[in-house]
Amino acid sequence: MRTATLPLLLPLLACFCGGAAQQPPALVRHVYIAAVEIGWDYIHVEDSDPGSEQRKKPKDIPQKYIKAVYREYLDATYTVPKPRPAWTGIQGPVIVAQAGHTVVVHFKNLASQPYSISPVGISYWKHSEGDEL
Repeated sequence: MRTATLPLLLPLLACFCGGAAQQPPALVRHVYIAAVEIGWDYIHVEDSDPGSEQRKKPKDIPQKYIKAVYREYLDATYTVPKPRPAWTGIQGPVIVAQAGHTVVVHFKNLASQPYSISPVGISYWKHSEGDEL
């Protein structure tokens, strides 16, 4: 009986002797996002249908337009884009976190025009709004 009771009491003692329940440390996640310029193909020049009506347009109309898009990168070097599904198209990265987690977003503008980002749907400090130089 003694040996059976001891294993049952040890988990209970660990709960009561440890004081308050230990919370796991909050997760801090760093996200690296850059504004980059790409050639966006509205006419789908690479389509396999050569008889498409889109290709019969005058040649002076550009087939690709330069677009600034937001892309997520693996680290602070901004050299290796994070892999993403092809179906996302021009959509930028979606950042997901849980309550209590901290997300630090590092933004770098690699485009030729000034671009920035702002959070939507989360709380943030007033001094985090734009450039306060």
